[in-house]
Amino acid sequence: MVGTATPADNPALPAGYTYLAQFVDHDITFDPTSRLDRVDDAEAVRNFRTPRFDLDSIYGGGPKASPYLYNNNDQALLLIDRAPAGPRLAGSDLPRNSQERALIGDPRNDVHVIISQLHLAFLAFHNAVVIHVRSNPALRWGNESEFQTACRLVRWHYQWIVLHDLLPRIVGPQTVEAVLTRKGKRYDAKLKLYNLRFKDPYIPIEFSAAAYRFGHSLVRDSYLLNSSNPSPLPLFSADAGGADLRGFRQLPEQLRIEWERFFPGLDGAPVPPGTPASGNLQPSMRLDTRLAPSLTHPPIDVDEQRRSIALLNLFRGQALGLPSGQDFATAVGRRIGASVHVLTPDELGQPGPLPLWFYLLREAEVLGG
Repeated sequence: MVGTATPADNPALPAGYTYLAQFVDHDITFDPTSRLDRVDDAEAVRNFRTPRFDLDSIYGGGPKASPYLYNNNDQALLLIDRAPAGPRLAGSDLPRNSQERALIGDPRNDVHVIISQLHLAFLAFHNAVVIHVRSNPALRWGNESEFQTACRLVRWHYQWIVLHDLLPRIVGPQTVEAVLTRKGKRYDAKLKLYNLRFKDPYIPIEFSAAAYRFGHSLVRDSYLLNSSNPSPLPLFSADAGGADLRGFRQLPEQLRIEWERFFPGLDGAPVPPGTPASGNLQPSMRLDTRLAPSLTHPPIDVDEQRRSIALLNLFRGQALGLPSGQDFATAVGRRIGASVHVLTPDELGQPGPLPLWFYLLREAEVLGG
């Protein structure tokens, strides 16, 4: 493991899953109309992403509706700067305009160089699949175009990763088994709090504005990206001009990622959830109520006033009128008809109702270690 392990490290969760979870968040939720200085109607908040894990953050509206995402010379391929015709990543970057703004389906995937290179990896994977489909026409279904077949295969791989790799690493295999029952090639979900509407799936506001913001607690203060740059760099520097991993710029060559430092199993050997990080693989931080100093001064592209991510999360919950953590836990218990442990003031470390986002982090810390 890189560096010296600390009690704040979570060696069972490699650092790459912090940003895979962020990529998934950006793929299923986006509300560009939300403002923190007004009270929003939670029932009226519109999600501009589809919650079907269909990679609309990658594909946008397709080659016709979002042509700027695609290669003019071959519209089955997604556009990659300096490598427009194939899957090669070396020396590549996201496509950018003259002011270095990324031409991608979700601008948030350029906020730092880790998420931008993960987005780039998906672009390259799609292009590699297109080439594979052209060599294997039997993969096409019916009247599918090469592009449609490639999209289907890429989405299937992505959904498999979310279900079989990311999910059990975050919530634990036991929770997955308690909720999902496998029946042949499909799964049945035992859901007590979510009424799945197949024609109109939605993201519960308690999830998008509180629970799924757990990923901020997983962020390390600094990361080693590659073997040629031995100094770890913070995600965001408190000094606006300091050396960090901020995005919204052409990818500096010295910040190109060696992914074996972030994800296990890249040598071809499967690594099951729970296996401790080793070698150059960096762990995430624990799921708790502590945030890395990097998140106290995000870039102005994230917040013009560069306020702490914690403060922004609390403001968002307040603007949406989210319940307190204690009220939420009590309501869950009533809904499922079972006793739910509501954290006591001693367990919370302070009296009174707590914002839902903070409460859930404290719950993970106290009850889940």
